[in-house]
Amino acid sequence: MAPYLGGSYIPGIEPMLDLKDTQYVLELAQGSEHYALVPAKVIPVLFPIFGGARGDKSHADFYPALFGWTYKDPTHPDGPMAHAAVDIIPRGLFASGVPGENWDLVPANATYKHIYAVVSGTVQIDDRSTPEYPNLRDVTIYTDGASNFPNLQFTYSHLEPYPSLSHNGKISAGERVGTILNHTQDPRSGKTHLHFEVKRRVTSDDPVDARQFIYPGLTPNP
Repeated sequence: MAPYLGGSYIPGIEPMLDLKDTQYVLELAQGSEHYALVPAKVIPVLFPIFGGARGDKSHADFYPALFGWTYKDPTHPDGPMAHAAVDIIPRGLFASGVPGENWDLVPANATYKHIYAVVSGTVQIDDRSTPEYPNLRDVTIYTDGASNFPNLQFTYSHLEPYPSLSHNGKISAGERVGTILNHTQDPRSGKTHLHFEVKRRVTSDDPVDARQFIYPGLTPNP
């Protein structure tokens, strides 16, 4: 099976490839009998969710590492679909061991907090604030039928939206979505991280594996 989009959830496969403009061809055959060649569509562009190299960090420092629950996680106490998303932080944070829950408060880690739109679409900002936690917002990017990734919704949680975002406004792939919010400001977050979730718009209770949309590919936890 050819790799799909920017990643794969097949254990042991690390799709550290630049898949932009890549096209695969599926050959249908049985033994020595050849039937047909089926060209796939060119794989569309996905923007890296943590951005690219900047400051003293390399591009590889931002390859995401799984952190916490993942899609269809069999270890979740409430069942594998209780957390149909991925919890992620940049891989570079593991350079000197497992990062602490307050990694975002370390000045040297400030550049790791920035989150970007992996696709273009329409922005929805959901206000989750309470008197005790006034900064709670979730950002969802909706795509339409004309998108390279049609009729999906991409939700970013545990973050502070970028000031230029507006409800029902447009966003382009690669634009800033926000910065990861410290876990002490969000009671839903046990440790500081980004919750990234993808669902189908037509049936919003139908999640898809968000790891497919993290470009240029997942790396395993160090």
